[in-house]
Amino acid sequence: ITAKRTKEIKYGCDGTLLSEATHESNLTSILSSCGGNMVFTGGVFRLSPAVFQNSSLALTDDDLIGPIELSTKIQRKERFNGVKGKFISPENNWQEADFPTFTQSSFVTEDGQQIFRDMPMPMTISAMQAQRIAKTLLFQSRNEIQCQVLVNLKGLRLIPNDRVTITSTRLGFSSQLFRVV
Repeated sequence: ITAKRTKEIKYGCDGTLLSEATHESNLTSILSSCGGNMVFTGGVFRLSPAVFQNSSLALTDDDLIGPIELSTKIQRKERFNGVKGKFISPENNWQEADFPTFTQSSFVTEDGQQIFRDMPMPMTISAMQAQRIAKTLLFQSRNEIQCQVLVNLKGLRLIPNDRVTITSTRLGFSSQLFRVV
């Protein structure tokens, strides 16, 4: 018998939604399976999973037409350096089970203590998939630079969850990648 290694899908939305649950609760369950978020823009709901996306637009100093607000640290109450949570385990007769916790030691050192965030994943049936999503969300949470800018009409091409690069001598950025919110 030869065993072959198979590839696990990155995201899978495996579960049951209840009609008596609220739309918000059901959407939160679905979004937990891909670490994503959803926005409503232009009359359409747009889901954006937690994956790397290339920039859809590049902005320079010539495109910035107003003041620039920069914040470089997230608040302490929103900061975490480890992730734990529950997923639905086929090995546990389709009951909730804990997925392996993930902690980033460099973040723990930076924060001075271990801070866990609980991330339930009711639509995920693989412990490794749940841990991978949790790790991605942890690293995304540590992207602490937020920039609020006014741009010329070129910015009308952007919608929430698009990625944009900003090159600015005023800010010292060279193709710095940001997510539009």
